[in-house]
Amino acid sequence: MASGVVGKVIVYGGRGALGATIVKYFRDQKWWVGSIDLAPNSDADANVIVESPSASWVDQNTAVSKNIAEALGGSKVDAILCVAGGWSGGNASSDDLVKTADLMWRQSVWTSVIAAGLGAHHLKDDGVLVLTGAQAALKGTPG
Repeated sequence: MASGVVGKVIVYGGRGALGATIVKYFRDQKWWVGSIDLAPNSDADANVIVESPSASWVDQNTAVSKNIAEALGGSKVDAILCVAGGWSGGNASSDDLVKTADLMWRQSVWTSVIAAGLGAHHLKDDGVLVLTGAQAALKGTPG
């Protein structure tokens, strides 16, 4: 590891509100930080851009996995934090029910599964994979 670097972390969703805060926190603590998102995070040491969010799950996984492997250059990370995702309320009578559910599936499930695969290949033996959730998963939301 480079001199002065405490550890290495990948933040999936590193450009969102929570992800950007996490990237900055780890950088401030002298960690090497890789960010995966739709746009680059200028605070990250490396950025993997999800070029085509409309690509298939397989294609997105292939591209992210390849680009992370290149960014790491064979090194392992201490943690992978998946904070990507989204929530959209609504009800079953909405004409957009399936469209909204599909978007949530892509944003939350795809990213979590891809992050798990990255963990299998790039985490240190004592590393940690964190898949965040939402309060809406624990109880109903208003409306």
